[in-house]
Amino acid sequence: MNYAVQVLVTGGEYSGTKPFDLGKRTNLASTSLLGTSGDYTKISGGTPVPLALDKEYRLTFEIAKVSEKQIDLTVSLYQGDEQLSTFSLSDDGSALGAAPIVGKFDQLFIRIADNASTADQIDFTNFKIERTGATPKP
Repeated sequence: MNYAVQVLVTGGEYSGTKPFDLGKRTNLASTSLLGTSGDYTKISGGTPVPLALDKEYRLTFEIAKVSEKQIDLTVSLYQGDEQLSTFSLSDDGSALGAAPIVGKFDQLFIRIADNASTADQIDFTNFKIERTGATPKP
């Protein structure tokens, strides 16, 4: 089980659509980890933002374990230091389906849908994964 953020990368006809889907994988019988968004219970949010070609944007995705029964998810989109859009929700075993929260993380995946429905090229210049808080027990 895992959490995911889907980001709408557009500047065209969908630029009025909420840009973020935050979700939790609830179809564990599926053999495809990121093959279909239908495997996730998700909620859309954030202020619509049309993106421009050849501009640099920064995306942050924060997963904060509040308690043994609550995870807070926050995704934000920036251009430089300006926050363009943000969206948060809490998973407490109800908002994203009845499955328990996910409290352990060991992988990061990025999946681009295809060049027919998103940019022809996306350049990733920096990845930063920062773990804060208590050190896990061995």
